[in-house]
Amino acid sequence: MTFIKAFFTQASVRERWAVGDQAVLAIEEHALVLAALIAYGAPLLLLLMGMALGSMIGPASSGDVNAALGALTGLVCGATAVKLHACFARNKSYYQAQVVGKHLGPVNTH
Repeated sequence: MTFIKAFFTQASVRERWAVGDQAVLAIEEHALVLAALIAYGAPLLLLLMGMALGSMIGPASSGDVNAALGALTGLVCGATAVKLHACFARNKSYYQAQVVGKHLGPVNTH
């Protein structure tokens, strides 16, 4: 069983709910795409930028080591940026699932 935080829409508030009812949840598609781009794109982009910057800095004889350290630094910065975004966007309704109605099909007990 999975528990998530969701907001009720005006239509779903009018329905009669009982313990054990399954709900149909919805989230805006562009919010889902934006969240995926932030979660996966930011660390990847900063990793590549760190690698490029690291390979340009320092002596040419240790270019691979500098690139690896730059990539690691970029990845850590990207992961930190994603974590900060998650903290600031946690309670924004834009990213929250909304209950749009009851699930009328067979009950899934998995």
